[in-house]
Amino acid sequence: MNAPLVRLEYAVSKSRPVSCACAELRQPRQLNRSAPFLLLLLLLLAPPADGAGAVTEIIDSSGDGSGGNLSWPLGIATDASGNVYVAGFLSNNVFKITPRGGIFEIIDSTGAGTGNPLDGPTALAVDAASNVYVTGFNSSNGFKRTPEGAITEFINAGMTGGTLSGPRSLAVDAAGNVYVTESLGDSVFKVTPAGVVTEIIDETGDGMGNLFLGPIGVAVDGAGNVFVSGNTTDNVFRIAPGGMISEIVDSGGDGMGNHLIFPEGVAVDGGGNVYVVGQTSDNAFQVTPGGTVIELADGTGDGGSNLLDGPEAITVDAAGNVYFAGRESDNVFRRTPGGAIVEILDEVGDGDGNHLRQPRGIAVDGAGNVYVTGFTSHNAFRIRSPAFFIFGNGFESGDTAAWSATSP
Repeated sequence: MNAPLVRLEYAVSKSRPVSCACAELRQPRQLNRSAPFLLLLLLLLAPPADGAGAVTEIIDSSGDGSGGNLSWPLGIATDASGNVYVAGFLSNNVFKITPRGGIFEIIDSTGAGTGNPLDGPTALAVDAASNVYVTGFNSSNGFKRTPEGAITEFINAGMTGGTLSGPRSLAVDAAGNVYVTESLGDSVFKVTPAGVVTEIIDETGDGMGNLFLGPIGVAVDGAGNVFVSGNTTDNVFRIAPGGMISEIVDSGGDGMGNHLIFPEGVAVDGGGNVYVVGQTSDNAFQVTPGGTVIELADGTGDGGSNLLDGPEAITVDAAGNVYFAGRESDNVFRRTPGGAIVEILDEVGDGDGNHLRQPRGIAVDGAGNVYVTGFTSHNAFRIRSPAFFIFGNGFESGDTAAWSATSP
C-alpha cells in the first residue's frame, strides 16, 4: 500500500510547502539551519515576564563559610569590576563578593590590627581606585582598605578634635575626598587623600535658622557638591565646593501636603537631581537643580497591594531609574524616569527559601544590577538588570581580574 501523503512546512528560503511520500522524504534545499539556534538564543536571553530580572542571594549569615559570619548587614557598595562589598553591623566585619561568587572577609573587628577596633560598621563606599571605606558607628572611626589589602584608620575622634561620635554614612568623590556624617554629633567631615580632616557643616546648618541635627545620609555629585540629610530636623542641605551651605528641602516636602519626616538615605544623579527618602513619612522625593521638589513615591508603593513602609535607603542608576527599599514593608521598588513604579523584590527574596527582611542598604552597579541588604535576614541579594538578559552573555565584566574566585 502506498504511504499517505503528508504536507510539511520547512523554513526554506522561498517558504514553499513540500508534498511527498513519507518513505521518500527529501531534505529541501537552502534549509535555514540557523533558525533553531536563533530561537533557542531568544528564549535564553529573553527577560522575565515582569521585567524585574532574576533575584539571587549573594551572601547569607554564614559569611565566607570559613568562620567569618555575617550578622545584621547594613552597608553595601560596588566597584567598577563588579565586586560587591557588605558590612555586618553586629558581626563587625566587611565582606567582598566577586562576580563569580567568591566571598572573602576583608576587614574584621580588629580593624587595622593596631589596637583600633571596628565596631558596628554601618556604611561602605568605594573610590575609583577600588579603595574600600567603612565607618564604625560604635567605635567612632573609619577604615580604608586598599586593593592590595593594606588597612588604615582614616578618621577617628582624635582627628576631629574629639568630636566624632556615631559616624553613620559616607561618600567619596572623584578626587578621593571622603565625607562622613556624624549622627550623634551633628556634623559632617571631609577627609582629603592626604588625611586632612575638615568639618564642613555643623548643627547650625546654613547659619540662617535652619538647623542640622541627626545627620544620616550623604552623597556627592561630579561637581563636588555634598548633600546631607538631617534626620532630626527633617531637611537636606547642599554644601558647595566653596563652602556655601543651602537648605534644599525641609519638612514641608513638596509644599503640597507631602511632608518629609525623618529623612535618611540620599542619592544624586549625573544631572544634579537629588533624591531622599523619608523614613517616617514613607515617601521619596526628587529635588531638581532648579530647586523644584517632587514627591516620587509615597506609602502606597506601586499603587497596588505593594506598600512602601519605613524607607531608609535610596540610589539611582545611570539611566535615571530610582531604587528605594522599605525597611518595614520588606521590599524594593524601582521608579523609571517615566514615573512607573514597580516592586522588584519582596519578603519572599529569591523564591528559594532565602527571605528578605528589613532591607536597609541599597546599591546599583554600572550594568544596572541592584544590590540590597536584609538586616534581620542576615543576607544580601542581587536583582539582575533586565538589560542583562537582552544584551548580556552571562558575563558582567570584561576585566578578567574581576573574575578571580581565589583571592580578595
